[in-house]
Amino acid sequence: MPLRYLALIVAVLPFIAANLCYLVSAWQGHVEWCIPYLHGCTSISAAARHGSAFYLFKILMFPSIVLMVIYWRAHCRWLAAAGDPAAGIRRAIMLMGVVAALGLALYTSVLGLVGDLYFLQRRIGIVLYFALTFLAQLLLTYRLSTLVSAAARAAYHAKFLLICLMWGLGLLHLVFEVTRPEFDAIDDIIEWNFALLATLFYASSYFLWKKE
Repeated sequence: MPLRYLALIVAVLPFIAANLCYLVSAWQGHVEWCIPYLHGCTSISAAARHGSAFYLFKILMFPSIVLMVIYWRAHCRWLAAAGDPAAGIRRAIMLMGVVAALGLALYTSVLGLVGDLYFLQRRIGIVLYFALTFLAQLLLTYRLSTLVSAAARAAYHAKFLLICLMWGLGLLHLVFEVTRPEFDAIDDIIEWNFALLATLFYASSYFLWKKE
């Protein structure tokens, strides 16, 4: 498979999983109808833990997780082939990407199961996924900034913009936690938009690999 298609699939599958599960859950009456990216009426977890969405989410996410691991491995090898000398940073990117995918696998496995232990496992899994994915994407963007080709520079600017937006979401969440702790919907809004930006980051590699 050409690398550019790998980037698209890794981006599109999780996006379809989250949004299709929300539509199915809303249609079956398990969650409210809204635009979750703007209104935060439900979380991704709540949208994927009931009815048909419970099975649909797992069917779509487990292949996505495998492809995420392949994506990080492929991108680190691409960096090496493009002349990036920082082997240690590439290994760190690969490790964080793989552990992030494992965290997402843990989260997906126990999503919909009831109990304090499962709740703790979901929290661990999703924190590992979001935190380590962001760090891996941040380091990858940094390494792209050192490459000189036109395609690498264009990809760097796109990825840098997405990293800045994710960082901004994190700061916004912190501000609301301090000033408006009663505004529960902000957590869900941040979650949906952060997940969207993370998938767009994967998709931006399409344009890098399309040219090189």
